[in-house]
Amino acid sequence: MLSKNFKSNKYYEVTRYWLKYGNEEDALENTITVWDSLEKAKAYIERYNKGLKFESATVEEIVVNKVITMEDYKKNNFEIVSYQEVYSEDYDGNYDETPGKIYYLNGEKISDIKKEIIKEEVYKIFQVNEGTAWCIEAKTLAEAKEIAKKYKGHIVIKKGLKIVAEFNNIDDVKTMNNWRTSDLEFKDFAKVGDIVDEGIVNWFAECVPPITYNSDLIQCGEAYGHRDNPRTGRFEGIYITFAKVDDKWIYKGHCFCGEQRNIA
Repeated sequence: MLSKNFKSNKYYEVTRYWLKYGNEEDALENTITVWDSLEKAKAYIERYNKGLKFESATVEEIVVNKVITMEDYKKNNFEIVSYQEVYSEDYDGNYDETPGKIYYLNGEKISDIKKEIIKEEVYKIFQVNEGTAWCIEAKTLAEAKEIAKKYKGHIVIKKGLKIVAEFNNIDDVKTMNNWRTSDLEFKDFAKVGDIVDEGIVNWFAECVPPITYNSDLIQCGEAYGHRDNPRTGRFEGIYITFAKVDDKWIYKGHCFCGEQRNIA
């Protein structure tokens, strides 16, 4: 927050995105705070970036038309001249300190406009869990969705650091019967992102008591292995995980308890 001694013609605004219950399928919430300096803004993000609910954060440098105090800020006694993204960080700890484009507002107060319209951020389409590294850009969400539907696999659409849509474009459903006749271990039979039938999900839910069991997330009770969890700082088990998306069960890989991000 701005300190009592704050006096400057610029401040730093942090937008922190977080998952309501700590699961990837949760709706994103956000919290906005303002700080005297970039260093204080980063320190604020650091307080949350190891937490289970953290998704991402951005810092913008806001330049105003005069030197202001904390009281001026509270009373909105200023006009914003420009803003510029100067820092961003995601849930994996990846960060970017490259200064972004400066947007000039011609004296309009930021509360009178929508940032997302002025920024003109493009939508980016990625294919994940397929061993590929491509990205396609689109100007609108509708255009991005049409592009995403043309590709197989697990496709995500992002605007900035925020995931705004996901698709699992897979024709084949992995069935219990297919698995039994394949003579393969499950790790060789299915890959992350595959759609599986309820027979497979029920088998893993019943072979040992599940560690997570609810309507849209099931995790086998026996740990597949153990890894350092960067969110909690502890050495924890990872579990075979299935999540229900649009009434389809998706194999999510080996995830920490209550999570849906493949670790192994």
